[in-house]
Amino acid sequence: MATPQFHSLRIRDVRPEIADAVTVSFDVPETLRDAFRFTQGQFVTLKTHSTVRKRGACIPFASA
Repeated sequence: MATPQFHSLRIRDVRPEIADAVTVSFDVPETLRDAFRFTQGQFVTLKTHSTVRKRGACIPFASA
């Protein structure tokens, strides 16, 4: 398994889907398009930073 690489991306849109799910769209720079191209069975790890604590989550990709 490859070592994870993290990139800072700007959130373009957050759309509620059902009670416990949302769709999050990101602005991906052209230079990172290949790294974020959809592959079946792929997961992405999201990290957020706050002054209270650091959190992470492993989220499955879906193709739109």
